[in-house]
Amino acid sequence: MRLETHSTSSSARRTSDSFRSPRKNETVAVGSMSALVPSLRRALCFLWLLNSSTFTECGVGEFTDLCTIGTLPKYPQWMTLEEKFGSVGEKSQRPSTTCVYQSFNSTLKDCKYCADSQTLECSGDTLNALPNPVQYPEGVLHLRISQSNLTNIPTGALFGREIESVVIDYNPHLKGEIEDGAFENLTSLKFLNITRSGLKEIRKSWFRGLDRLESLSLLDNDIEFNCEGDSFDEYGEDDVYASVDEEKALSAENDLSLLPQLQTLDLGRNKISCLTANSFSWLEDSKLENLSFQGASLKSVDNGTLLPIARGLRKLDISDSTIRENKLLYSLLWSLAGNESSLEELGASCLGLNRMPKQCLKLISHSLNTLSLYGNYFHSIVKESFPYMDKLRKLDLRQCDIRIIESGSFENLPNLTILLLANNRIVYIDGIFNGLKFLSHLDFSFNLGVKLVKSYSFDPLSGRKISFQPISRNHSFPSSLISLDLSFTNISKLEEPLFKGLYQLKYLSICYTNIEVSDGQIEIFNDLKNLLFLEMSGNTWLGRNWHRSVFNGLISLEQLYLNAVSVDDKYYNSLMIHNQESPFQPLVSLRLLSLKENFIRTLNESVFTPLKGLETLYLSYNHLNSWENYLFAENHKLKVLTLHQNQLSYISDTMLEEFRKLSEISLFYNPLICNCKVYELAMLAKSGDIKFLEWHKEDYYLCIDRSVNLYRTFDGTWGAGCNETSEDARDQKSLSGKYSSMMPSWYAPFIVIGIICLICFVTVMAVRKKWNFKYFGGLAKSIAIIGRMREKNKLSEKGYSYDLFVSYSDHNRSWVINQLLPNLELKNDSKEPGPAFKVCLHERDFQVGCGILENIINCMDSSRMILLVVSSTFLESQWCQFEMRFAQHRLLETRRDDLLLVFLEEIPRDKRPKMLNYLMATKTYLVWNAETSQELFWKRLKNAVRQNAAKSDSSISSFP
Repeated sequence: MRLETHSTSSSARRTSDSFRSPRKNETVAVGSMSALVPSLRRALCFLWLLNSSTFTECGVGEFTDLCTIGTLPKYPQWMTLEEKFGSVGEKSQRPSTTCVYQSFNSTLKDCKYCADSQTLECSGDTLNALPNPVQYPEGVLHLRISQSNLTNIPTGALFGREIESVVIDYNPHLKGEIEDGAFENLTSLKFLNITRSGLKEIRKSWFRGLDRLESLSLLDNDIEFNCEGDSFDEYGEDDVYASVDEEKALSAENDLSLLPQLQTLDLGRNKISCLTANSFSWLEDSKLENLSFQGASLKSVDNGTLLPIARGLRKLDISDSTIRENKLLYSLLWSLAGNESSLEELGASCLGLNRMPKQCLKLISHSLNTLSLYGNYFHSIVKESFPYMDKLRKLDLRQCDIRIIESGSFENLPNLTILLLANNRIVYIDGIFNGLKFLSHLDFSFNLGVKLVKSYSFDPLSGRKISFQPISRNHSFPSSLISLDLSFTNISKLEEPLFKGLYQLKYLSICYTNIEVSDGQIEIFNDLKNLLFLEMSGNTWLGRNWHRSVFNGLISLEQLYLNAVSVDDKYYNSLMIHNQESPFQPLVSLRLLSLKENFIRTLNESVFTPLKGLETLYLSYNHLNSWENYLFAENHKLKVLTLHQNQLSYISDTMLEEFRKLSEISLFYNPLICNCKVYELAMLAKSGDIKFLEWHKEDYYLCIDRSVNLYRTFDGTWGAGCNETSEDARDQKSLSGKYSSMMPSWYAPFIVIGIICLICFVTVMAVRKKWNFKYFGGLAKSIAIIGRMREKNKLSEKGYSYDLFVSYSDHNRSWVINQLLPNLELKNDSKEPGPAFKVCLHERDFQVGCGILENIINCMDSSRMILLVVSSTFLESQWCQFEMRFAQHRLLETRRDDLLLVFLEEIPRDKRPKMLNYLMATKTYLVWNAETSQELFWKRLKNAVRQNAAKSDSSISSFP
């Protein structure tokens, strides 16, 4: 099951029209083979995020959303959705590898030991030689030497009968200075990695005595093979790259005893430019099954290159290599032809191929099970593209710029079970799945169809005319499908039920597909009786069609994602339109429901009544108000509820009662008023009976203290006097009694008439001057707060601390970090004169411990200029709106031209606030265009900041 994760950082601004928005961190890494586990930038809308021991392993970083636009993993992992996410109700994740390292010996100051994993790690600039094995802690199984100044590995320097793995990583000064028999005393060694250490050759003598070695990785070095002879030396430094004759003179005994148990060899990202018949002869009698030389710049390949290892080779990865000609690939695979070879998996991603290598594949067609051709340029697939391969089960054709697939193109692959066609430009699918009777997993995501290729009218390779259209009424998906990903495709309006006959389908994603369903075809899922997982986020037609018949037939559905299915506040109450009957009535087996980012303001108590088995409910990033009626009275199994980023202003008795039944809840970033119910909530969180997500994060759980108009944390110090009678009730009672005793009775009629007249006048003026009242009211309030704070914080006579204060939405953070900061803060004498600028960002420069408003005001006052980075998400954020109002107030107050506007996208006039229209009409602004040269943009921006800085230095403005 996909559980919502919250990897967020402290923030003082909001990115949507709710209390405040957390930031989500992304970690991106690149690795090779099964040794490394990088995380994905994009969690696919579902499916088996591809990984295999053959190819670069792509693991899961954060599954915050299944539908997130981004890049695809390059190498397949051939896992079904069920295998990746596990059974519903269980969080699928890799086992934790966290280890606590501790110093253990004062003489080995560069080494630390982890007892849990029995790993000794040594690193540091002061590490010039290997540590003495005599001083190793008892029980060491794994040794890692990294980021050191190690210059050589002497003979016998490493020993230990129990050590199973040695990693020598990122030691740039080593440069191949490894003496003969350096590892021969490691009699139990199974895994040896020497990576990023400047090796230029491979010598057989290094591996003497490693009879149990199973895996050898020499990744990312400078290794070259001798194109005229063999690449290995038996004798020493003077005889590197022995000739063919010398190689033949070596004794058979030495050859046979070399690495007899080796199963995996990784030579990726080296400088291998040629492969000869002798390149792998030294491994002829090993048990080698997995071979990788990713990133090789191959210029010549002998036909018999893989012949010495052909019989046992199961997996071959040549991805990212410069094999741009089919003849080189043919020469490489030539040795694997015939029934004696048993190659099962081939990774041929990103080779620059522009035609399907049919003749090459024919050489291994008798045994191939898995084929990855990701990132090549095939443009079209025709009937003759593939040879007959009855053993092929898994095929990856993602991001191959495919536009046309001819009907019956996969008929020569009769037993195919997994087919990946994502990120292509396919516009017509009728008949392309003919013959695929066993296809169980299909990824067709990110095929935007006619929108991407409407300028084409013929197949660029064959010249045949083609018709561009989305999935048509005559389409037919194989009835054997178990999982289907159609996310981010241009399916458009359905002519007939799209999923007719898919009785075995269990996992389906159709998020962001622009699907529209008319009343006549509303029951599109009627045949999906066995569906367990459904992702429909981003289809805005749902916001206008909350009707139970949409989900008819989904009697087995356990997970449903309906995020961002309403596009504006026109459908705020969309879940109450059909309040006589819940739209989720047919979903009797549902256990997880996600309704994030839907502008939902209120919920009817009958909405969730049919969901008796509901366990997890996501309602975050909406506009939900506090409620008094029981919403979850019938949901006795509900344990997880997310309500962060909403408009909850108070906690009612009903809400508190329902919260107590949960095991996990999130309520951060809601504008709660500090009172005794909030105090009770804080005490509930501190008790530990319920897990409050992000409870320990700074400034996540805040409430508004109305007595001082400041935010307070949920620390409970302000609620020490709470009892059964709330503070609000006591205050209201005492105030009403005080004023009623002072008021003469004959004043009442006049007061009533006066109040009625005043209300009528204010109502008329509010209707006619709605924006003016709203703006000046907010401005007056801001000025009052700002005035009080400025009495304590006057601008220093020394001048400004920053040249520029930047106001931006979190959605535009990457542009600010990757574009704005490098161009303004980094000095480049060759291009721009003058010093670099000092930029103020809230996430970097706000003072810890200060209030949010105080930080904003102080930082703006300490900056010469204010830069507003305007986008649609900027206009949705109330914190950004506040900063824009305050910037205009400062403009009027100081009478200085110190406000800059940068537009990252075009904002339609009807979407702009009147204040923004005023600023655009009175000030010159800059527009960012990512598709054109930005040199003029940065020049104009720097000139504006520089000119203002010159004026400020000559006369510093003081705030009253």
